[in-house]
Amino acid sequence: MIDQARLLTLNAAHRMDTVGNKVAAADIAMIKVVAPNMSCKVVDWAIQAHGGGGVSQDFWLAEAYAHQRTVRLVHAAGGWTSLAHPAYYRRAGFDALPRLLELRAAGLDALEADYPYHACSPHEFSHEDERDYNMTLAMAAGQHGLRVTRGSDCHTAGDFMKVYGR
Repeated sequence: MIDQARLLTLNAAHRMDTVGNKVAAADIAMIKVVAPNMSCKVVDWAIQAHGGGGVSQDFWLAEAYAHQRTVRLVHAAGGWTSLAHPAYYRRAGFDALPRLLELRAAGLDALEADYPYHACSPHEFSHEDERDYNMTLAMAAGQHGLRVTRGSDCHTAGDFMKVYGR
């Protein structure tokens, strides 16, 4: 089961690189079914192996199962999952760029790579660097068959004023 998901992912990546995302759409769709189902099953086995501890907050297993089950529910309803503010996570030490294929296999469908730059960004961080990184992410997302979304959210009244000037 794990090898099936791994090999399907590698095959889809190869086809995306050689024939393009549109031709590889069926391969990508297979990953979206097989990988979340496989990961739910593997996490379920780990939960069973840990007994009651597997569903406690002492281990990450219950959280991992909830995440994978959520991805399955979103996809079953025809929706898609998106990573919001990926440049923010980069500042926190998680760079999505080298992990796009892995994230895609785990159920990610889109990246929010276009959003207003407002008070969520610390002053010591360069907005130009963030814009450049988001442009790089948007190009890489397209190469990996991910959608690029645009955010318009503001988290505080001050953010709204900075973005929209009202």
